[in-house]
This record gives sequence, structure tokens and C-alpha cells, in this order.
Amino acid sequence: MLWGIGVLPLGSGGFLLSLGMSWWYDWTVLNRRGVSVMARHARGFESRSHFAYVDLQGVEREIFPSLPARHYGGDYTRLAIVFDPLRPTRAAPVAPGRHFAAQISGPLAIGLPLLSLGLFMVPYQVIDFLFG
Repeated sequence: MLWGIGVLPLGSGGFLLSLGMSWWYDWTVLNRRGVSVMARHARGFESRSHFAYVDLQGVEREIFPSLPARHYGGDYTRLAIVFDPLRPTRAAPVAPGRHFAAQISGPLAIGLPLLSLGLFMVPYQVIDFLFG
């Protein structure tokens, strides 16, 4: 039972940290070498909307914004996005820095203590099992 208790915070903390770090990686890559385009509404409605954009090679791609996005001029049929020209499938809606800070702070604030607790508990249990 102790192994399950120790592995649970280790796994969930690692998952939350990887999620937060992937968002951070996307944000830094898209800010550094991203291309801004306007995406139009492709299908869906309200919060389940998919938007289509054309990349630099002329291929039409779709994006499903997972977070509330900034619509262009209040028009909900258009969305300002940024995509990576080296990997055109990696795209995100344009958002101010405070949205990014709010998005990444949750997984990092919860995931880091959970990972630390799991890293403390699992080696402690191994040592206790081997030498106890």
C-alpha cells in the first residue's frame, strides 16, 4: 500500500509538470519564431469551435483552442493565432502574457510539490524496505 501512496504523487506531479512545461515550451517557441495568421471559423459552435488557417506551404490546417482565445475585433468567426513554421501543426491562439502566466502557474504550483513529495516518499520506502 505504501508503494501506491508514494507513486501516486510522483506520477501526478510528473504529469502536471510535463503539461506545464509543454505549455511553456510552446509559448517560448511560438513567441520566438512563430508566424501570426488569422484563422476563420471552420466548424462547431461556441466553445467547441474549430478554426482553420493556411500555413506557409498553402496547406489548410485546423486548430481547436483549448483556452479562451482572443477573437479579432470581437468577431467570433475570426481568431488570431500563431503557428510554428517548422512544425505547422503546433499552433496556439494569441494571448497576452498574463493569460500565459495564469495557464502555467497552476500545473507548476501543484505539480512541483507533488513531485517533490513523491521523490521523497519513493526512495524513503525503498530504503525502509531494504534496510528496515
